[in-house]
Amino acid sequence: MSKHYRNWIIFPEGTRNKDEKLIPAPFHNGTFRTPMRAHVPIVPMIIWGTDRVLKTKPLYKKYPIWVKILKPITYEQYKDMTTDQISSYCHDLIVKNLCFDIKIKDHKEMMKLR
Repeated sequence: MSKHYRNWIIFPEGTRNKDEKLIPAPFHNGTFRTPMRAHVPIVPMIIWGTDRVLKTKPLYKKYPIWVKILKPITYEQYKDMTTDQISSYCHDLIVKNLCFDIKIKDHKEMMKLR
């Protein structure tokens, strides 16, 4: 008998952040209860630049959208942590990668469009 797996994407902020200059809002701690109970890896992910595509009067026809999948956090790594600690850890990982990688690449690509 084979096991059936389902992949989920959960946005822990609970809303979209429409201001491209802001860092992600604090995460909701309860978001991490489901993966903790299921003992599955948590895979932090960054999606950046989608706010420009949805504007009613875009400046350009093309916009870069960045998707970066970070290293998975295994159950063994987070089994002794609380949801608050996991939430802070994931938030810090995402902010670090967003500020020091994605935003720099995005700025360079947007300069090419001008």
